[in-house]
Amino acid sequence: MDKPPFFQRFQPLFTYGKMRRRPRLLMPPGIPPPPVFSRQSRTLLLTNGTYVVTQRVEVTNSYVLQSVNGPNLTTIQGSGVGEVVLPGHSSAALVGFTITGGNGGSGDFNLGDGGVGCSTASAVISNCVIRNNFATHYGGGVYGGIVLNSVIVSNVAARLGGGLYNSKARNCLIVYNTGGGEGGRGGGMYGGVAENCTIASNTAWRSDTGYQYGGGTHSTVATNYIIYFNKGLDENSDNSYAGSHSYVCSSPLAPGTGNITSDPVFVYMSTQNFHLAHSSPCINLGTNLSWMASATDLDAHRQLFGGHMDLGC
Repeated sequence: MDKPPFFQRFQPLFTYGKMRRRPRLLMPPGIPPPPVFSRQSRTLLLTNGTYVVTQRVEVTNSYVLQSVNGPNLTTIQGSGVGEVVLPGHSSAALVGFTITGGNGGSGDFNLGDGGVGCSTASAVISNCVIRNNFATHYGGGVYGGIVLNSVIVSNVAARLGGGLYNSKARNCLIVYNTGGGEGGRGGGMYGGVAENCTIASNTAWRSDTGYQYGGGTHSTVATNYIIYFNKGLDENSDNSYAGSHSYVCSSPLAPGTGNITSDPVFVYMSTQNFHLAHSSPCINLGTNLSWMASATDLDAHRQLFGGHMDLGC
């Protein structure tokens, strides 16, 4: 079977394998208007291409900055000076882009975020690929905001939150990120909320003392997520440290309701295929939340399959 364009573009990060349902794309080929935006928001469309910016792109009004054909075909690339995009309005949104090349060091809000820095908690990042960004302080991939149906991969923060810092993440794949340098905590995510996310192969590392607490998450409120194969200070903090957990697949067993320690059984992790295999214990093990009735997963399919929610994205 031919590999879909997303996997062709991002090999070897993600590969196509046997799915537990019909073959699916990891990201949809087109980005529908997200339902969470207010009627007052105006949409600005950006056509295909790689846009290299020498200073950050600021969304200071109630605008949705959206690509025409999604992150496979539309990239905003930073020049290694400051974060790439700053959604600076409570109704601002960024939809359907690859964001890369950020090197946060602007000092705004003492963040030093790398890829996307949200100055308001309600700003939205949706259907994006956030990869290869660096933050001098917090949030290598994204600082704050609401992050939906996105891939957060290979970002680094010198202090806390290699992938995300104090964000609310839903249906996100968070992999290969590092919290390193001075703080080095929360390789995948520090603080915030994670719902139906898969957080794997992240690292918490401090350059002067070595591994730190929370290779996957640190102080995160998590529901319906898989957090496995991360690396931290020791086996008790490799995957998570502090925070709260319910309906979580992690090891060791996290305190909370509905949690398990079993291997999640990804399709083929060695080639970075993080779909669940048919034999995964995470299938139909989650709890249904109010927002899930019409929600879609990373493959743009309904999440509630047979009325039950899986763990992860």
